[in-house]
Amino acid sequence: MPVINPDMVNTNDLIIVCSRSFREIEKQIERTLSNQCLYCQILQFLDDGLKEWNGDKALLDSLGNLDVYRENYKRIFQKCADETSKEVVDCILNYRFTMKSAWIQKAYDRTNENGDGVEYFDSGVVEPQNGEVFVDCGGYIGDTVLAFLNFTGGIYKKIYYFEPSMVLYNKAKENLKDVRDVIFTPAGVGEKAGVLSFAGAGQDDFGHIDEDGTESVDIVALDEIVADQPTFIKMDIEGAELSALKGAAELIKKSRPKLAICVYHKSEDLFEILELIDSWQLNYKYYFRHYTKGFSGTILYCIP
Repeated sequence: MPVINPDMVNTNDLIIVCSRSFREIEKQIERTLSNQCLYCQILQFLDDGLKEWNGDKALLDSLGNLDVYRENYKRIFQKCADETSKEVVDCILNYRFTMKSAWIQKAYDRTNENGDGVEYFDSGVVEPQNGEVFVDCGGYIGDTVLAFLNFTGGIYKKIYYFEPSMVLYNKAKENLKDVRDVIFTPAGVGEKAGVLSFAGAGQDDFGHIDEDGTESVDIVALDEIVADQPTFIKMDIEGAELSALKGAAELIKKSRPKLAICVYHKSEDLFEILELIDSWQLNYKYYFRHYTKGFSGTILYCIP
């Protein structure tokens, strides 16, 4: 692949940023070039032929269903436990409706004002407790487990790790070989046990449930497989979070663990996940934070 430097970019060239952390790259470009710069997901708005290119269609859904979701968005603000959460949600919605990346930068900056910017373990929101039982759904290569060890100072009871991609699972086993009391499960997490089609299962990258996927993966329900009472559940499972929460409903109702749930994979996740958990009447406090300078990285914390 040819690699060029900024001096080789022509004045009329359009620059397309193909990275989730697009705001940081935009700022680098702005410092040296005057060219127009677009984030790759915006392409779906410019050409009907590209609408199917983006798998989650979150941005299109957000714009197309603004009036449908208006009351849901209002309820989000009513449930937020602090002003930072309200401002983060406001920034996320403003980005979705205007596509101006400055809103993402503001959400990121606001998140880091009162915390340490550690995704899932933000000191401004969540604190460790004695005898932590951590459930890591979407364990990737074990990086979140390592962050959990730092969060607890290595003092905990047990860790449950779930990952459907065998490539990532095997890397995690290697990365965590010296970590004690980890129960590894090579499966995805959902509402009920079964086998589903999966895209990206054999790749060194993020995969997701997809009816057109070429791989098959096992799915388990947390209610049926977690033997301990969890104190902390984290979910980053590429859009399957709502289903996985339904499969963990009894466990969560019984144990009232801390929750750190990704709410950016689908546009409606921003409110549907909170509404589901809130319907269980567990007296949680709800916090929103955003950890990247891109579209991904919005986390809902539920703190008992």
